[in-house]
Amino acid sequence: MANNVIVDTHYTQNMNRSVTSDSETYQQCNYQQFQMLVHSVVDQLNTDEVRLKHLQNISDNIEVLSTLPNYPAYIDLLVKNFLRSLIETDTVFIIPSNAQTIRKQMIEIFHRLPISEVLRPFVKDILSPIFKLLTKENEENALLLLRIIVEYMKQFRPQMINEVREFLQFVHNVYRQKASALDQIFTTKTFSYPTMTINEIDIINIIEQICSSVQLTVKKIQNLPTQSSLTTDDTTNSSSPQVVLDTFTILSRASHSVKLLAEFPVAIVLLYQLCRQSLQIEFGDLVPLFLRYLTLQPNKEQKTDSKFNMEIYIEFLTTQAKTLSFLAFVGKTYQDQLASNSELLVIALLQLLDGCPPENVQLRKDIIVAARHFLSSDLRTLFVPHVKRFFDENLLLSIGYTARETLKPLAYNT
Repeated sequence: MANNVIVDTHYTQNMNRSVTSDSETYQQCNYQQFQMLVHSVVDQLNTDEVRLKHLQNISDNIEVLSTLPNYPAYIDLLVKNFLRSLIETDTVFIIPSNAQTIRKQMIEIFHRLPISEVLRPFVKDILSPIFKLLTKENEENALLLLRIIVEYMKQFRPQMINEVREFLQFVHNVYRQKASALDQIFTTKTFSYPTMTINEIDIINIIEQICSSVQLTVKKIQNLPTQSSLTTDDTTNSSSPQVVLDTFTILSRASHSVKLLAEFPVAIVLLYQLCRQSLQIEFGDLVPLFLRYLTLQPNKEQKTDSKFNMEIYIEFLTTQAKTLSFLAFVGKTYQDQLASNSELLVIALLQLLDGCPPENVQLRKDIIVAARHFLSSDLRTLFVPHVKRFFDENLLLSIGYTARETLKPLAYNT
């Protein structure tokens, strides 16, 4: 461990030196120190504390690396070691956890790499494992991974048809599963096991029940000083085991996460623009699935339940509004699929307007804007039988004063 500390200090000193000293000797020395740090981070034999210390050192200097003449060698080292480590090690669903902090910081480093042409040769090597990681990660890390995918695909436009096809299949499965999980999505869940320690809990069982992060309370045994040791001058340590409660956060799977679901439509729009010619059938298969998803709503019993989670419900409505926007975006291309499922489209719009809380003006605006796209296309005839309902201001604008005053011009111009 002493060697690791020396490496850490030496590396920091080197990184703080002027980058104008770019002799081959200096570059080689600097790279070797960085290499030792990277290998220390991925070495499972090192303690989490040492790994975190060296990972933080790398993270703190990531912008400095891009100024070095041999910057591509550093990227190559990160790609080959960090991404392999993320793939080969298990996903962590508990925080606080050193293992989760390490995984998240590794991912964040790729998110923070400066976007430049130097990065282009590595894009496929970075994105290919990231597409795979997304399907197995926890909610927190998956959100980061999806942002990396969107940013890199938008900037570099690599041809990765197979990876995108597998991603669309993952999205397809996630949306399809939500229909059978409505009884789990909207219920506020807490898990308390005051007689068990964290290592005795079946975490996997909890993960399978949740669609967002939840709190877990367990017992923790710690040694506290006894009363006698506090009131005497005896220098010997005197303590007794005490049971206290400890709280953890359990993260949901990416495949179950409502938050991640809200980010999918933006990514899918981008991928559609880049890959629609090669994956037209795969994108088309999403249309009827998305329409069925838009009709999902909690029933009255769920909404009146004391454990009904309004925050998750708003997130769920947000995912539906964004999904509706995607359908509006691809409406002209997949007009036949939309027309053949016209009843679902009309039902979805009516339900979204009815279910949107009066105080959530922005969400209602997004729904109305998406509706305008359908009404300006050949699909407008689908809405003729329902014109009377759409002119009901309580449905269209809600009973909220702010929503009515803000959205009335937009709604009636639609």
